[in-house]
Amino acid sequence: MNAETYPTPAEGWTCFHCGTHFAGNFRGWQEALHHFGENVQGDAWCQYTARQVRAMEDQLRRFREEDTPRDRYLHKIQAEHAVAVRRAEEEGYARGLRDAAEQSAIERESQKPCFACDPPASGAAATGEAQ
Repeated sequence: MNAETYPTPAEGWTCFHCGTHFAGNFRGWQEALHHFGENVQGDAWCQYTARQVRAMEDQLRRFREEDTPRDRYLHKIQAEHAVAVRRAEEEGYARGLRDAAEQSAIERESQKPCFACDPPASGAAATGEAQ
């Protein structure tokens, strides 16, 4: 709160809801700030029921524990995304293994001797004997 915009009255503040008076000194200013809150749009502390205070405390606890519906939804989509990424990685790895096996088979096939192009030598020629 800005002291120039909201000067402290010499007599202090009085809550028109509950009649509590806050002195015009620094301590009274702190107590008034706690009672009325920093937001001028909010309600004074005396306007909340015990049930409302407990509901706010519960909401704050759930927020701190990341246990709100929004948090549950975020955790759910993060988990689904992680599963989808893992599946995509596994599919890519399996595709790589499949491609490597196919390439290996092609290379083995290309390394086999071609008898049509290079017929095996017959007995005498193979042993190096002259006829």
